[in-house]
Amino acid sequence: MRGMKVFNTQTSGTVPSARRTARWRWSAATVLAMLTAGLVSAPAQPALAASTPTPPTPTLAWTDCSDGFQCATARVPLDYRQPRGRQIDLALIRLPASDPAHRAGAIFINPGGPGISGIGVARGAEQIFNADVRARYDIVGFDPRGVGASTPVKCFATDAQAQAFWAGTPTFPITRDQERTVAATADEYRRQCEQRSGDLLRHVTTADVARDMDLLRAALGDTTLNYWGLSYGSYLGEVYANMFPGRVRAMVLDGVVDPHAWADDTVDLLASEAVAAEHTLDAFLTTCAAAGASRCPFADTSAQPDGSLHGKLDLLFARARQEMLTVPGSQPPQAITYQDLVGGIDGAMDEPGSWLNLAQALQALTTGDPGGVGALQAIGIPPAALPPAAEYDNTGDASQAVFCADTAMPRNPSAWPVIQNRIAQQAPLMSPVRLYSEMPCATWPRTVARYTGPWNRHTGTPILLVSVTDDPSTPYSGGEQAARELGDARVLTVDGYGHMSIHAGSSCALAAENQYLLSAQAPPAGTHCGVDYAPF
Repeated sequence: MRGMKVFNTQTSGTVPSARRTARWRWSAATVLAMLTAGLVSAPAQPALAASTPTPPTPTLAWTDCSDGFQCATARVPLDYRQPRGRQIDLALIRLPASDPAHRAGAIFINPGGPGISGIGVARGAEQIFNADVRARYDIVGFDPRGVGASTPVKCFATDAQAQAFWAGTPTFPITRDQERTVAATADEYRRQCEQRSGDLLRHVTTADVARDMDLLRAALGDTTLNYWGLSYGSYLGEVYANMFPGRVRAMVLDGVVDPHAWADDTVDLLASEAVAAEHTLDAFLTTCAAAGASRCPFADTSAQPDGSLHGKLDLLFARARQEMLTVPGSQPPQAITYQDLVGGIDGAMDEPGSWLNLAQALQALTTGDPGGVGALQAIGIPPAALPPAAEYDNTGDASQAVFCADTAMPRNPSAWPVIQNRIAQQAPLMSPVRLYSEMPCATWPRTVARYTGPWNRHTGTPILLVSVTDDPSTPYSGGEQAARELGDARVLTVDGYGHMSIHAGSSCALAAENQYLLSAQAPPAGTHCGVDYAPF
């Protein structure tokens, strides 16, 4: 699961962010741009007992915050076992319904990540929700606990400090020495996060966020929840629907996670993502070859003995492993590591709209053409050295904190190479990208409580699951499995490539989502949508 590109706002060099090549490499800006364009895991902790005191409903003092939006801050418990104890802040924003006389409620949105700001995406509401939806519903975005403008998880004081910390650490190891470096850096990162964020790290599970969202629903005066969640946001929806099944009116989940796999079989989840990413890479090469060199530059196999694009790409990987790749024309030569190359390709799989840039970049690396430097930069090969931001961006920190708190990753650092050897049998190219981005979880502080099921509570209204047939980050099989596990769900299939219907480019799916939010009537079983454009 991930979301929009570029997750690397806080680091430079060989490692983008805390969850460096993690599954939700997006930003709110890219969501809107795409719309317009020991081997033992941490044990699950019990859910809160039914007798736990109910926390007070927050009071929201809305103030204007430009362009017709209103902003507020909610106070919620850090620990729901102690609802009158320490409180934390949640930042939220809303676009009020344009026809207040016929207002029917609010639609909460979560753009995924985890760690992505819901506030930024809410500001693009007109690009997501049609006029009929916006007339009747407030559009509400919030930064989940630990994220952005809410009480944040922070592991560094400044972007410059983060950049210096990650410099020189590969995103995943290909030698024993690199294994030791990655493990040591991951543990030191965990220590930095604990030092700066303290007990907050134990209280950022999706179950905590679901309880927060239910308090926000009540604060808005709504008896039921309307929800639109992307990628990781689908998991938040699944958790909410099973913790509060009687409070769901309509729920759109786009880029669907298998909830059981996320909570209990996380390594298998990462393996399935890696397999899906390699399948999408095969699709990239196949569609490139079919388009021909005039539309897909990498399709030129005139210098390739076997005429195979797979063979042509394998030669690039071999050169990168031998430290023979540099940015064409760079002076002094700027190296491109094997990890840079694999990570850039993996990231580009999410967005078919970036495949032309990828083809141009790979061809430039093959021929040494300096004219392809712009394409390389566009897909982040190698990751750009960004100037430190004026304000620290904690997206990567929050993402890592939620993933480690929520999932069942092994608690022994020495398990990582063993696991990698196993899942490499299924996906040798992409599996280390997915696995090693989560290595801080090996020593991460244990969470107080996380939700691990049941997943089959009945909501009454079917949840709308939107899955793309060739999604490299939330595989289509995950949506199918979620439909089997959830009590009430209906799958809308998007026939295409890319992570979520937004990246796949399906106006058909977006229209169906809007209609469902208005009517709470899911499309008929077996509904399919196409995409609006071809990659080349």
